[in-house]
Amino acid sequence: MAFSNKIANKVAVLLGITTVEFLALEANTDTARFVRTLFQHTLETLLREGRPNFAKDRQTLAQSATAPNHEFSYKYRLPIDCLHLEEVYNELTKPIVYRREGNYLLTNSDSLKITYIKAITDMSLLDPLFENAFVYKLAADLALPLTGDDAMSQTYERRFQRAWMTCKAMDAQENSIRTISDGPWVSAHLSGVY
Repeated sequence: MAFSNKIANKVAVLLGITTVEFLALEANTDTARFVRTLFQHTLETLLREGRPNFAKDRQTLAQSATAPNHEFSYKYRLPIDCLHLEEVYNELTKPIVYRREGNYLLTNSDSLKITYIKAITDMSLLDPLFENAFVYKLAADLALPLTGDDAMSQTYERRFQRAWMTCKAMDAQENSIRTISDGPWVSAHLSGVY
């Protein structure tokens, strides 16, 4: 399970809760239960939604020993830490037709490469702006159950939204602009041939 005392302590400070309660996560207290319940779920939700650059990884997948029953010729197991697929392509780096079924990708391509968002278990890998947004989101989600203060929860939700926008904007600036070429339908329409 992903966890960080540093992040939990930041949340505790925001909520006005003693950090000792957060450190004893094995304890059978309401605080420990709420933090254990929300920490990894919130982290993975934000990683999947935000698709930050620090969580991207690339892999060439190995074919499964068993082929799909019908429709596709090949089956590939996704990495265990895959939270979201970004791109799927073959050796020629051309996009291909595929379908995700459970933890497998089915396709007619005999080779498969992916770019994906991976689960993060080492909290030192978090971008500082992502960590800041994550702290505010945890504070917003934990404020009501731990303090009973709905106004505090709403305040931290607003802070999360601002921090999240900043995080995503800065992350987007670290990539080149992707050009999307016209497909055959658009090309035919623009050329007057339809």
